[in-house]
This record gives sequence, C-alpha cells and structure tokens, in this order.
Amino acid sequence: MKPLFQYISAAFFCITVFSCSNSFLNEESDLSTNTEEGIFLSPQWGAADYSVRVPTAGNAKFSVTKVPDWLKVNTSTGQFNNDVAIINCSASLRSDFSAIGFYYASMILDIEGIGKCLVPVTYISEGNPGIETETDITLEYNYYGSGGYAPLNIKNTGEGILLWGIMEKPEWITIHLPGGTAFPDHTLYPLPQQSGITLDLLYSGASLPTEGDLQGKIVIASNDKNHSETTVNVSFSLGTPSLNCYTDRLDFGRTETVQAMEIFNQGAGLLVWNVESLPEWLSVSDSVGVLSPYSWKTLTFTCNRSLMPDGQQSQTIYLKTNDKNNPSYAITVTAVHYISNPENIRAIEGIVTDARLDKTGGILYLTTSQPNRLLAYNTKTKTIDRELALSKAPTCFSLSEDGHQALIGHSGLISCVDMNVFSVTKTLDVNYDIFDIEWGADNWCCYAPGQEVQHYVLQWKNLDTGETYDTPYSYGYLYGKTLIKKMPNKDYIVASRLIISPSGITVFNIQDRSQAQYFHQDIGNFWFSFDGNYLFSSWSEIYRTSSLLIPSSDLIVSPIAAFSPSPPYPIYWIDHQAASRSVWVLSTSNDYYGSSQREIRQYEDNDFTYVKTYYYEESYKGYPAQAQYVFAIGDGSGLAVIKNNSANDWAIEHITVTK
Repeated sequence: MKPLFQYISAAFFCITVFSCSNSFLNEESDLSTNTEEGIFLSPQWGAADYSVRVPTAGNAKFSVTKVPDWLKVNTSTGQFNNDVAIINCSASLRSDFSAIGFYYASMILDIEGIGKCLVPVTYISEGNPGIETETDITLEYNYYGSGGYAPLNIKNTGEGILLWGIMEKPEWITIHLPGGTAFPDHTLYPLPQQSGITLDLLYSGASLPTEGDLQGKIVIASNDKNHSETTVNVSFSLGTPSLNCYTDRLDFGRTETVQAMEIFNQGAGLLVWNVESLPEWLSVSDSVGVLSPYSWKTLTFTCNRSLMPDGQQSQTIYLKTNDKNNPSYAITVTAVHYISNPENIRAIEGIVTDARLDKTGGILYLTTSQPNRLLAYNTKTKTIDRELALSKAPTCFSLSEDGHQALIGHSGLISCVDMNVFSVTKTLDVNYDIFDIEWGADNWCCYAPGQEVQHYVLQWKNLDTGETYDTPYSYGYLYGKTLIKKMPNKDYIVASRLIISPSGITVFNIQDRSQAQYFHQDIGNFWFSFDGNYLFSSWSEIYRTSSLLIPSSDLIVSPIAAFSPSPPYPIYWIDHQAASRSVWVLSTSNDYYGSSQREIRQYEDNDFTYVKTYYYEESYKGYPAQAQYVFAIGDGSGLAVIKNNSANDWAIEHITVTK
C-alpha cells in the first residue's frame, strides 16, 4: 500500500466521520491561508512522502508548528518548490479510533513571507475491505453511437472502507462515474462495505488501432490487503468492417506521376488499414488509417521516376486491413522509366510509306515520299547503305522471297526494282492509285486500288508482257482499300478488306490466280509468321494458315489461339522472329478510348504467352512521337522501331532486348 497511496491525492466523500480534538488549534487565530488539499493516513501505511500545495507559496521555506498527537512528522522543516511542499509523515495507532471511518484533524505550517497555513489531515480506520470486479471486458463498437461502451462493476465485499482509484488505463478509454461525470486522474474514492459502483467505459478515439481490435488493461489501486492492484483486461471490438476496392492495379505508364485509388468500408465496423511493401520510388498520401462504417477515402500514390531503374517496373503492394475476409489486398503497380540514347536514333528524311525487313541480311527497306526514294538501311551499322530515287511518290512496297527483286506501287504506276544493282528496271502504268501490291508466280503481281472502289475482283499484271488478268468472282468481292500479303513459302495470297466489316479472309492461288477460299469473318490487318505457318490478326487471334485452305460450309475458320493476355486494341504491327522464338506486337498502351501511347509487347511463339513490354522514346525533335513499325533484328537482341512525330519527322530507334 505504501508505494501506491503516496502518489495519489485523496478527495474523499465522508461516509462515517469521527472528529478528534482540534482544541490546540483554537489558540491560533491569526491563520493567513489554508489549503483545500489534505493528507490522508492510515497507521497501516507507514511513513511516506505527501505533497501539500499552497497556491501562493512559490519557493518559500516552511516549518511544521502544530500537529495532532497521532501524527508523526518526519519533515518538520523544508522549502516549497513551485507551490508544493513534500512532508514525510505517518499515523500512530489510536485505540479510540478503532471504529471504521475517517477522523479529521489539522496541522499548521508556518510559511516564510506568508504566515500560518491550515492543512487538513485525516486518520483513516480502514477495517478489512475487499475488492471484486471483472477480469475481462470488451467494448463493442456501436455504429449508431459512433463509439464503444461497456460497464465496469466494482464491489466492496469486505468489512471496511474500500479506498480505490484508477492507477493505469489505456489512452483510448475514458471512464465516467454514474451520472456521466468523468473520473479524475489520480483520485481515490471510498466505497462502503458491502456496496458497489458501476463505471461507464467509453472508447475515446484518442488512439487509432493499427492492426485490429485494441487491447489494454485497467489497473485499480485499492486498500484491499490481499489485492493492492487489480488488473482488468480490456479490449475494443471494432465490429464487422468490410473492405471494398474497385481496382487492383495502378499503372503510371510512361509519363503519369500521380494515380488515385479509392477504398471503401462497406461494413458495420471500423476498418483499420495500412499500406505495405511500397518500393522506394512510390509514395502514398496516407499509409495508415481508420475508416468509419459506410465511408470511403481516396489514396493518392506518387511515382518518383528519378528513383527508378531504367525500364518497366512492376511491384505488388498490399493493403492490410482488419476485414477478416480480406486481410491482405494485393495491388499491382507498374511504371516505366525509359531513358533513350541519342546514339540509337537515326533520322530518316521524308515520310515513310512502307517498310520491310530482310531478316537474312539485316537490311531494312523503306519507301519514302518528299523525297521519293527507296532506302536500304543496314540495321547492323545503323547507316543507309543504298538510296534509290523514284519518279513518283511510293505508296507500298513488296520484296520477293529471294530478296533479288522488289515492286513499288505508286499513283497509276508500278516500279520494278532489281535489288542486286538497286535500280528501277521497268515501270508499268495502271488505271488507279495502288494501295497494296504483292508478288505472284511466274513474274505476275497483284494489286489493290487506293481509291474506295466498290465490289471489285483481284487484278493481276504480268511484269514481262504487261498483260492483265482479273480473278473471276467466286464469293466475297473486294472493296476499297484491301491488304494483300503472300503466305511465306506457300503459293497463296490472303486479302483483307479494311473499310468494311467483316473484313473477310479471301485466299488466292498464285499459280492460276484463282480464288481458293473465302471466310466471312473479321481479321482487320494481319501478319504472317516467319515460316508462313501462322497468321496473326489485329484482333489478337492466331490462325494456322493450313486451315485457310480447307473449305468451310459456314464460311468461318476458327483460330487456334490468342495472345495471352491479349494486348490492348488496336494492334498496329506484328513481327515474328524465329531466332528469339518471339512475336513482337505493337499496340496501344491501354484499352482507353483515345489513348495515344503505344507499347511493344513480347510474346512466346510456342504458346503466345506474354513475356515483357518494351518502350521507345515518345518524343522526337521536341514533338510527341508514335511507333508505326517494329522489326526484330539480328539474333533477337535488338529491335528497330520506325516512328514519326506530330510534325511528321521520321526516325529509326534501336532498342536493346534483355533476356
């Protein structure tokens, strides 16, 4: 008891009062001041230090001049410190004070510069009290009451006066007496024998939980000789919160620095949350917090690219909560920090109208207008090895499979090029602008008009004799701008109409220039695998080219696979490289309408699963730039990206492929 009560001031409501003689005080009629705080002692407590506060004492010296006969003062003189004096004293046992109760008396202090001061002292005859209370209490969250509540019952089961006070409690609890008065700190209260009191425990909100239900303890100090300290374990149950979040991805792309994400509490409890596993380059406006029931909060994430390594970064962060059904919510964060090397960008004069890569020799052929040229770009040396001036602006280009000849389409003209000497050997007139051109067999070629010509058949021209031939109509007219491409290593050409839906898949035999098959479905733009065994559509679907040669009664052919996951639409270009076993897909960076950013995705060529995303510099000569063509070069360790900016300046950018 002694170590406890010397630190707790007592403010007792008298239960049973027995007055002892104060006749010795009657001689003192010149008291200058007094103090409302008194000293309470029991013979059983022994000597202890007690504080006496006199508001005007300051740091004055004092002496004890009068005390009751049962009070033994061990500090008869001393000095105040900021209005507080410490007096060591104890109570002697009095047989005439044996009845349970409080016995009031006083002592006199003589304070230097102030005079005499009356200090109440009280002799306590405790008896043998006993404390009884709960050992575990849970405050239940109440949504409608905006807090938590639980009663705490304290009983005196002994034969004596129970003096009790709150020695320790969690900061998140407030304690109220009956009637709603807050329980003062460091205060003792008496409880008569065989009586009790009910306190109200309330959640104060002073401490926010960091993981789940709050835990703590209340320590009650009392004069129960067997239990001077009684511990009550308390907890605050936060109810039944429910996390809801409408996204599990944050994509900063190439340029975004801020992304917002909203989290919702859709349950009847407090949702405790915190964000974990943030990388160095990612910060969040709030990393911890508590959401009230049926409320929401916006978290703002900031990407600092100066702290990012080069390339695409993907990091999984976690939103940890006390939602028992969703304790850890994973969020995938992606961002790109691309640093281009000016040494890897080569300017191309003019406007690129078509491009093809000779993968065997590593030569990238480009046709340009303004000026009108055919260029041979060496992807190994990053230089233009050869240049051929053209008489008219080129619209399309086709390289023969052996690489020795090429065809260039113009407005009303076809140019035949000997690639060995890099010169035009012949020109042939046609009746309209050429949109696309392709090699046939025996020095025949076919072409599609650039105008919106309706319902036409494929037209052919013999490059030796100038003879023309129209493929007889079988099913599915061509219409307007139509792509025509030869299956590599096979005697077939595939056509796809670009300005009507469905585009159709029309297959032609180059040996007899006949229509072999027609499928009434949409593929849009399309590309072939290096060996010609697969067709890749702009809808992310993959077809076996052999299936395009089999008749179908319902005019439908089924794809064998699709890129997984599918790249966002639209797809602008696809290139297959056998050396790296990869298919490279140029598409928009996301499915949002109007997105201008484009990215290059690498897929496996055996199961068409995603491998990695590559990026290029999206600015050229100070203007926004977009990739138009992508070619895998060499042994697969690099990419050649042909791009133009909003001012129509063109360039080739080389990108390194990482394993």
